[in-house]
Parts: sequence; structure tokens; C-alpha cells
Amino acid sequence: MKKLISIITLIITILLPQAALAKDFVMTYLYGGTTATYLNYVERTGQILDEVSPDYFEIDSQGNLYMPKISRDFIRQMKEQGIRVVPFISNHWDRPLGIKALENTEALTDQLARAVRDYDLDGVNVDIENVTDIHREAFTHFVRRLRDKLPDKIIAVAVAANPRGWQTGWHGSYDYAALAEISDYLLIMAYDESYFGGPSGPVASFDFAEKSIQYALQFAPPEKLVLGVPFYGRYWQSDKGGYGITTMDIAHLLENYPYEYSYFDEYGIQSAQATVTIGPDDPQPTLWGGTTLTDGIYQIWYETPQTLASKIRLARDYGLKGTGSWALGQEIPEIWQTYASNLPGLTLPEPEFPHLPQLPEPEPEPDNEPEPDSEPEPEIGPESPEPALPAFSDTAGHWAEAAIADVYQLGWMKGISASQFAPERSLTRAEAVTIFSRAADFPLEDNGIIFPDTVGHWAEKEISAARFYGLAQGQSNGNFAPNRPISREEFAVLADRVFELATTIDFNNNVFRDFEQERHQWSYNSVIKLYENEILTGFPDGTFRPLQAITRAEAATIFSRLAIYGIKDLQSEHKKNISLNGDPIFPR
Repeated sequence: MKKLISIITLIITILLPQAALAKDFVMTYLYGGTTATYLNYVERTGQILDEVSPDYFEIDSQGNLYMPKISRDFIRQMKEQGIRVVPFISNHWDRPLGIKALENTEALTDQLARAVRDYDLDGVNVDIENVTDIHREAFTHFVRRLRDKLPDKIIAVAVAANPRGWQTGWHGSYDYAALAEISDYLLIMAYDESYFGGPSGPVASFDFAEKSIQYALQFAPPEKLVLGVPFYGRYWQSDKGGYGITTMDIAHLLENYPYEYSYFDEYGIQSAQATVTIGPDDPQPTLWGGTTLTDGIYQIWYETPQTLASKIRLARDYGLKGTGSWALGQEIPEIWQTYASNLPGLTLPEPEFPHLPQLPEPEPEPDNEPEPDSEPEPEIGPESPEPALPAFSDTAGHWAEAAIADVYQLGWMKGISASQFAPERSLTRAEAVTIFSRAADFPLEDNGIIFPDTVGHWAEKEISAARFYGLAQGQSNGNFAPNRPISREEFAVLADRVFELATTIDFNNNVFRDFEQERHQWSYNSVIKLYENEILTGFPDGTFRPLQAITRAEAATIFSRLAIYGIKDLQSEHKKNISLNGDPIFPR
């Protein structure tokens, strides 16, 4: 069989103090199999899993616990391998059953606690879905009672991905802040962006996952968040359907039937899509779960090792606890090669299982910021014309259109291409440092500073200059993490470092309800200084959202306002051997 596309080793790591750094956490759900199949699934993952969550806890019609398939042998073998067993309790999207469970909280949590003790389990994963905002307090109370009765065990909660911040319906049943406080971690179910009965589209685009993380970070610390990733796809026929299909079944279809493959990288999708044709004389394949596909054309959206790698990187870039998957056994074996490439010291042998045929390499993503000499700009002199206004097709009518034109004319910001600015795309660390380096007019010369993960990067020289002149340092592991999105508070710190802002201000004038000096000491003065100088405001709901990634449009607006201020002479400061203590970007 053909080889899958190789996965590039991901080296970007989070910027946290050493005390907070830990091995990436990897957990997975087990669903719909037997003890024998579960043992087989786990075996092929290698030494990667920290925790498994099998489908051992069911809810009967009276809201009580029953356990039709729990296996002491499986639990024993997992413990021998050092893998924690934290079964999940689920109502399987059955709303009346979920409500009945919450109404029976005291008895059901007693039964769960007893089962955990009797079977020597490591905890409980709560996966009650499709109750509503009306049951928000009852749901939180249920988890709190579990914590009360199992204080020394793992309590995890699967929560709906909520990139739009919905507070009603089933999304409203999850009080992220309260649940994070009483549980060991929240698993963000960052999948089913497209769903059964809905229009065709990605199951979990990169943008959907990132915005789901950003929402959760408003209520929970990153070390209590786990990013859920799908080991399945969805298929449509004549734009109807959205039926689930395992990645293993997708691999079988692509091995045996004609298909057209596309990889969508624009607009933060980063998802794969294949159109498979089953002819009238072709064998009719039977999928996991028993469904048989008849002849026709099927559009399938799914995850590849490449798209999964981007989500592993995303979880790491935001400093999350790790990743969790739904569900083990539905993936192709190459997935675990992807995990191994991202967990230091781990290697896996070549898989002996069927896998996807060779897929074409996607076109490389254009540089978010072109190299300085990639867009020659006219020299400005007494008789030179003013630089032309940008001809970006995606900024006309945008709320930041004027600011984008301002910073473009200043030469500080460019587009991601000649025609695209991507105003709603998150600004990366490399982009931010490049723009500040341009504003400060750092010389781009060989200064002997090399970050291993920026060698050959389009912003290698700008990042090196920023370090040389004291604007930013790298991480404790010697890397810089150039492609990680930069947060709003990080950006404020860099702005304060570069620009001469008025300092005769009231630092007690904090109008942001989600930004406390005690929690954000390293960035507090910078944020208040920018607020007092009317450079940044906040959101209509009174929040600043310090951990949220800043967009290119927001950055352009701030730079436009900063343009009237002087720029500090960091080059002279460097000559005085004034250096920074730690990375000013995200040092928490």
C-alpha cells in the first residue's frame, strides 16, 4: 500500500514558566466495542495514552446507573500499562434521559462513587449532552456532588464547543467557569461544526477549534482545558446527510473507489474533503455501525494526519493541558505516528494496518507577512509620490479599513498577498514582532542570534533583531514559537515597550471586569497605559479578553492610533546592556 504524506515534526511549545510545563496529556474515548477490541485499539497507539474513557456508565430510564459491559480485566491491563481509566457517563444526546439523571443527582452520584471505588477506577468523565440552559445550575450541581464524593479522583467534563458564545439551548447548560473550578479538566468537544441534517462542510475546521479555545480561556485556565479532536468525518449525498463515518472507513473508500481530493487551507479551514464515486456495478461497502452505501456520489469531510497535527499544535500553542479524541478505533494508524512526532522521545513502528492512499501535498500557506523585499515600496523623497493605497479585496467596507490603509502607508503592515489582508485572521508572534521591528527601524543584520524554530522562517531576521534589541526573548527551550497567535495582552506589552506613551496616568483606573492586576501583573501596567492613552478600549460587555488572540484588523487599529506617539530608542538601550528578564510575550 502507498505511504501517507509525512508529518512535519511540530516544535512550537507554550510559553509558560518551567513549573507549569508538563508532558502533553493525551486521552481518548472508547465506544461501541468489546474488551478485546478495546485492548487491540490501545495496543496500536504505542506508549502515548495517559487516559482512556470507556463507555462503562449508562443511565437507565429512572436516572440510575447501570453498567452492562464494565470489565475488570481491561481496567487491570490498563493500570499495568500506566494508563488511567476514567469511564464516561452519557445520556447519548437523549434529553429526557439527561434531565432524569440530573433530577436523580444524589442517588446517581452515590452510585457512580461506589462504582469507582469498587472497580478501582481513576474517576468519572461527565458527558451529559443536549440538556438546556434551564438545567445549567442542576448540571453544575451534579458535577459538584461528584467532586464532593470523589475528592481524590479525576472528575472531567465534556463541554460543548462554543465559538459564538451562545448562552441558550444546549450550549447554555455548561457553566465553564464553575465547572472548571470543581473539575480536573474540561474537554472541549471541538467537532461537529458541520452536523447531521446540516449543509456539508468541515467537521472541525482550524478556525472553529481556535475560536472554541479562545472562548473557553475567558473562563478557565489553559491547564484545565483539553481540546477534543475527531477521529471521524461526515458524508453528504446531493448535499443531504451529514452522516458520521470513521476515518478507517474513509481510508477503505479511497483505496477502492474513484475519488477527487481537495485540501482547504484558506480562511482557517485546514480540512480535507474527498468526493467518492460508487458505480452501479461496484461492490457496496458496509460502514462501521452497519450502514451500506449504495451507488452514487458522496462528499466526505474528514481529518487527516496533517489536519490533526495542526490541532495538536494549536492546543500546545495555547498552553492547554492536551488533547482528547472521539473515538479510539475509528482512526487510521498513521494518526499515532502524528502524535509520536509531537511527543519527545516517542517513536512508533510503521503501521501494519490499512491506511489512506497517497494524497497530494497541499499548497503551502502564503506567508502571513511577506519578506521585507517581497513588496518593493517606492522611495519617499522630496519629489517622490506618496505610497499608493492598498488594493485589498477583503478590506473594502471593513470597520478597520481606514486604519489598515494608514499602517500600510506607514510601511508597518502589509498583506498576506497582493490582494488579501485577512483582517479577521489572528496575528502571529512572528507577524507582531516584524511589525514592531519595522516601526522601531531595527537593522536586519547578522547579530549571531538563532532560534532553532525560526531558521528559514520568513521572519527569521526580524525575530533575531527583536531579540538583539531587547524587544522579546525566546522560550526556555531555546525556541521562539513564531507561528503561535499573539494574545491581546501580549500585544499591549510590546506596544508599551516600543512606543513613548504618557505615564502620568491613574493605574488604578481599571475598567475591565475580566482583567485583574493580581492575575495579570506582568501586563497590567501596559494595558492600563494603552487604555489611558485612548489607544485601546475593550468590548461592549466591559471585558478586555486578555488571552484572546488579537486579529490583524485589531492590530492595525492600535498601530494607527500609536502612530502619533514617539518611538523609544531601543537600539541605544541595547548598547547600555539593558536586557529583559524573561519573554515579554506570554510569560505567565
